[in-house]
Amino acid sequence: MRIYDVMFLLVKGSLWGRYIGGFTLPADKFQSLFTLADEQTVAGFLADGLMNGKDIKLGKYDVATVYTTLSELEKRNSTMNDAVCRLAALLDGEGIEYVIVKGQVAATMYRKPECRTSGDIDFYCPPADYTRAKALIQETWKVEIVSEGDESEQHEAFCHEDVTYEMHFNLFLFFSKRNSRYWNTLLEQEMQKKHFVNINGREIRTLSPEVNILYTFLHLYHHLVELGVGARQFCDVVMMLHKLGPDYDRQVLREHLAALNMENAFRAIGVILIDYLGLPKAEFPYPLDNADYQYKEMIIDVMMKGGNFGMYGRKHGVRTGWRYYASTLQGKMKRYMQFFRLAPRETMASIFVHVPQQIMAAVRRG
Repeated sequence: MRIYDVMFLLVKGSLWGRYIGGFTLPADKFQSLFTLADEQTVAGFLADGLMNGKDIKLGKYDVATVYTTLSELEKRNSTMNDAVCRLAALLDGEGIEYVIVKGQVAATMYRKPECRTSGDIDFYCPPADYTRAKALIQETWKVEIVSEGDESEQHEAFCHEDVTYEMHFNLFLFFSKRNSRYWNTLLEQEMQKKHFVNINGREIRTLSPEVNILYTFLHLYHHLVELGVGARQFCDVVMMLHKLGPDYDRQVLREHLAALNMENAFRAIGVILIDYLGLPKAEFPYPLDNADYQYKEMIIDVMMKGGNFGMYGRKHGVRTGWRYYASTLQGKMKRYMQFFRLAPRETMASIFVHVPQQIMAAVRRG
């Protein structure tokens, strides 16, 4: 059995509460497994799977690592939940429109939210409220909100009390103008609605169930083809489909995916969700066929080579400059060709419009 198969078995056990066991994990194997899970940002689920599995024998130092990992994640998630609530209270108090996405919102979908590795806090303010929200945050929290390299087309960022926030003026950057128009219209409609998740007893505004699933998938697929992607993002989609199953309209989700020319991409991702992470087939909004399964090993290969956001496959630590683009362009173009059938409209737009723009911008910056 491959090491990532063991990782997925333990992660799946944690996600669904169906723990595996009956094996001994020597120290060297534990270290390899834990390193992989850390790269895939699922160390908490792995630790939970090991902790609660039946008759799993670990070395005493490895047991300590498991305990420490779970304890630190619980504390970090508590900190992040408090931060989300403070942000919501600040914006709500001034009547500013916003939605919070991914991160702690996704964590609410899990059986054990405290085991999810948290990152930063992503939120979106529409154009009419963005400037006011930015001024309010800077004045109240005494922070500087700045652009971040090649992410500057989507958001600005700031840090407050050891928590990083990404403040989006563009929640998702489509390269296809047709897709961009559809998404912008959809987002305008979303801001007219009121959907919430409960965090620490506070109602936190987020996207509708259909668009939350759609956005989480879009973020996953973008990183799959552009940089690399970790298993946690797949776990987020799995848990959203499962938790929101009674609340979202499958037909509406399928209509959005069809309009964006990304149904094939969603179906290919569904193979990973079902085969590796245990999503019941009945909870996936499409039936799958052989055409969907042909991408299975390719997707796993991208995950294992690059890890979360592709950071373990990079030759350069900073995501900017011509050296960074030169080192990643070859891999990106390879993935574009591999996965072309999954999202042809968006891929074509990236190849003929976005990639040349990125190269020219990188050359100008030196």
